[in-house]
Amino acid sequence: RLQVEHGITECRYGVDLVEEQMAIAFGVPLRLWENTVPNQHSMQVRVNFEDPKNGFTPNAGRIIRYISPGGHGVRVDSCVAAGYDFPTNYDSAASLLITYGRTWEKTLTLMKRALNEYMISGAKTTIPFFRQLLKREELETGKFHTKFVEDNPSVYDYIDREPEALRISRLMADISAKGY
Repeated sequence: RLQVEHGITECRYGVDLVEEQMAIAFGVPLRLWENTVPNQHSMQVRVNFEDPKNGFTPNAGRIIRYISPGGHGVRVDSCVAAGYDFPTNYDSAASLLITYGRTWEKTLTLMKRALNEYMISGAKTTIPFFRQLLKREELETGKFHTKFVEDNPSVYDYIDREPEALRISRLMADISAKGY
């Protein structure tokens, strides 16, 4: 059985855990040992359809635009796409965004880039919250803790707004399609 968080372990250790399970099921001896050590730093954020400024309340809606980040050191495990109607009666998770690299600095830089590239329109997500959170120096230096968000309410000081170019292009498309 795999936990939903298995992706971050795979990135940290460079091992495909699903492949390992399948190999064991077919009689291949375990290829991991007690001395197997992580060879990467990794970080994961859970992109949810929630409103962080409203107590992380779940929300739903039709996804009208979905552009996921990519590239070396970026992994997205997602269940959504443009046109998908995100329901209200299930878990609010849309994706797990994972970055990994040889150093913590590289991993953090990749996560900042990935969050800036990630675009989901149609319902509120936790993406703007994570963008704001990753601006904090404490994350770079490792001086954060499990009550960090609670102790630092300024992480909620952001504007949850689409990029201006996207807003204008949507407006132009509506004008062209609807004739006004």
